Amino acid sequence: MRDTKKQIRTAVIGAAVLVFCLIALLLVRTEGKENALDMQAVNSQAAANTATAEKSIQTESMTESETDQDKDQEDIFQNVGQENTENMESPAQSQMVEQITTGKENMLQSIEPKTEPEKQSLSEDDLNHEQAQLNASTYRSYINEVYRLINNERTVAGSGAVSLDDTLTVMACHRTVENAKNDWMKVEGGHHVRPNEQNASSICTYYGQNGSFGENLGRYQVSPEEIVTGWHNSQAHFNCMTNPKYTRVGIGVAQDSEGNYYWAAIFMN
Repeated sequence: MRDTKKQIRTAVIGAAVLVFCLIALLLVRTEGKENALDMQAVNSQAAANTATAEKSIQTESMTESETDQDKDQEDIFQNVGQENTENMESPAQSQMVEQITTGKENMLQSIEPKTEPEKQSLSEDDLNHEQAQLNASTYRSYINEVYRLINNERTVAGSGAVSLDDTLTVMACHRTVENAKNDWMKVEGGHHVRPNEQNASSICTYYGQNGSFGENLGRYQVSPEEIVTGWHNSQAHFNCMTNPKYTRVGIGVAQDSEGNYYWAAIFMN
């Protein structure tokens, strides 16, 4: 009986020891596995850190490499710019630049609003004045001959000679220009009337002249001799031409679009 109990107890103890050993073995394996997992995690983290470090190093190297490349390209552009500047000194490219610049200027000029010609802003008197100045030079030989013949008439009449005045000559040419442009010859109340319907003496205001005013006109006469003869044969024109109070004279000549002559003599003191 005792032996049986002893055997049972021994068996129980052995079973307990076996169970304990199994539990201990199981705990050792579990801890080992956890350690292995921890080690694997550590190794994975280390590997990740290594990869990150390598990537960072690669990124820095790439950035540095790209920066160097950009700098090289910048140097190339600068050199190309310098070479282009040097090449621009050549006659061919200088001519090209000049043509381009001229083209731009022409384009800008075509874009800019065009101003009216200067002559369009001038009054009718201003335009006639410009033409009168030309006529005073163009018909100088006729002017001089009319002047000579007038003084001959004055000498015969016993009047003193008049001087040929440049300002009055332009005034007289002004009157013939406006008459020729309008095929004009009009008298009202014994006075000549201009195409603008003002009295002939109003021309003095434009030229800043003051004093006694007398005017002889004519048209269609073809020479100085013919116009002075016509004035001689008209009592009113003869009286004006030989009036002793006048000391200066201006002679005007113009032609209309058909070539007909217009004449004027302005007398003032």
